[in-house]
Amino acid sequence: MKRSLAALALVLGLAGAAGATQPFAYEWGSATAGRSEPVRLRWREGALTGDEPAALIQFGHWYRLLRHLWPAELGRLRVEGTLYGPALGSGAPALTLRSARGTARLRPPVTDEAIRAVLQQWAGARSLRPIPLDAAYPRLSDDGEWLAFLAWNGGPAELWIGSRRTTTLYRVPAPEGELFERAASGPPVWALDSRTVACVIGRRLCLVSMDQREAAFPTPPDFPVAEFAISPGLTRPIAVRSTTGGLGLVDLLERRFVPIHPILPDLQVMGDLAWSPTGRRLLMRARTAIESLSLRGGATRLGETDERLVVFDLPAQRWVGVAIAATPLAQGRIVGTLWEPLEAGVYLAVHRDEGGSSLLHLALEPAPQLREVLRSPEPIRPIGWRSGPGRGPGPLESASHRLAFLLGEAVALVSPGSPQELARPYSSSELVRVPLPPGPAGGYRGGEEAVITDSEPPQALFLESAIHTQAQPTRRRLVDGLHVTLPLDAGAVVGLVQLAQRERVVDADIVPQTEALAIAAMTEGEDGTARLRLLERGESGRITEFAERDYTGEIAGRQPVSLPVRAESFAVVDPATGLAALAGRFDRWNWERGGIALVVLLIVGIALWAFERLRRGMRRPPTGPNGRRA
Repeated sequence: MKRSLAALALVLGLAGAAGATQPFAYEWGSATAGRSEPVRLRWREGALTGDEPAALIQFGHWYRLLRHLWPAELGRLRVEGTLYGPALGSGAPALTLRSARGTARLRPPVTDEAIRAVLQQWAGARSLRPIPLDAAYPRLSDDGEWLAFLAWNGGPAELWIGSRRTTTLYRVPAPEGELFERAASGPPVWALDSRTVACVIGRRLCLVSMDQREAAFPTPPDFPVAEFAISPGLTRPIAVRSTTGGLGLVDLLERRFVPIHPILPDLQVMGDLAWSPTGRRLLMRARTAIESLSLRGGATRLGETDERLVVFDLPAQRWVGVAIAATPLAQGRIVGTLWEPLEAGVYLAVHRDEGGSSLLHLALEPAPQLREVLRSPEPIRPIGWRSGPGRGPGPLESASHRLAFLLGEAVALVSPGSPQELARPYSSSELVRVPLPPGPAGGYRGGEEAVITDSEPPQALFLESAIHTQAQPTRRRLVDGLHVTLPLDAGAVVGLVQLAQRERVVDADIVPQTEALAIAAMTEGEDGTARLRLLERGESGRITEFAERDYTGEIAGRQPVSLPVRAESFAVVDPATGLAALAGRFDRWNWERGGIALVVLLIVGIALWAFERLRRGMRRPPTGPNGRRA
């Protein structure tokens, strides 16, 4: 199952932008461990048109619904789904249901009620279960206050947002139209300020402001969105890729959309959008001839049109491209990225099609260069930069920068200057494996988590790999310019392990906090339904005590409040004007932030100086009448 998901992700990532049409098959509920599942759904003859991520999510929902409704005593149920793009005559999937009681063909639009009606007819006098609330793909805001997820409540998928501490619950009404004009094509993603959440719905980017309590669709209708990435920087632009390979930037602060393809028409973006931690640089995989290009003038180098790794420097308005033809990435896919502390380069974990993994390094300064650092038959997952007490020099010493990554079953540390010298500082007793097998929810790539204990008190645990779906990595932070892992206490590990042993965990999101570390997990029970589970620290605050909440059960009887939706998209501006405004704001805000820091340091320095003067004055001995000290 994991291999089929990886192959499908590769096919979608490489062919989605080109609009190629290639048949392929994908199955939910195939035979496992010699046991035949009562319900099997097979998607065949897909046409790669850009709607495949939405189809994966929708088919995953239908499979869970069929498992929930169909009684196993009535025999096997076999379902086939077909997806043809609009150019081939259909804009939505069709389903064919087969059982010992007959065959039924459902043409678009296929609804949950239509599926249940067919199954109820075959079940005869036996009453089937009602259609359940199907909640999936939970994502917690960074402050842990909000939980965003996709919900099917008898209709198409909607974006729901609930408060973790109160009964507040919101929904974004799905747009009108056929299925793919309403369907979600990926999990929600929170901005780092926890005030904005984004999701692709109906081929358009949907933004929800928790401050204004409203939703908006900023991208124009003629720009069907396939992928997006929110910048972690102060200016917070959102990079979006269209299903045809176009690139655009959404300016949240000015409420503008900046299309890039009018000034770079030969740039066909294929995916792997990834911002650097400061939001200065944007990495992407694209088909282009660009080797070096500056929008502010200067020398331009163009080569042959080929697949390249392209990096856009926002404040410098500079594009650089490095060909990947002679690298493992030519026949592979990126499974993880990790930027250098000063963002002068980026490390890429690549899964090769023929098997095995490679660790590549893309250097941007002084001249762009892509080289292979390490090759292994085992999986490689980037973790972060290692430094700190007990494990090496201090965090601000350049010699202490060592790249940490998962190499198969072990955590390896390597100095970028000496890739042949690997260190494995953690013993097997310090490694805890939390299995998260790939499930039929659609799009989940699966994998395992490694949690490492620190040998020093207070026995803190550290999340070392990314729980992710749709290539969305677990959140990271910056401390003194270094990437650091997130603290994860023992109660969370125990709670997640127990949950994974009891139910099938197919998706999870973790947000560590000082007050209450929270984990949101999507599980699948024996009845086929997807449920959201929340793991939270208990009222006592002890790290070994963790409470579990059935969040789906809590919200099943609630009526969510519908958020108002701004129908109009953001204003489309001239690319040169829009990019110049974003670049100027980036530079200005960084100067302002630096100026504020200097002022604060100056004030602190003056206060310390005044305090020291006052302290010395109080310690000075008193003087006599003649002015001499007593």
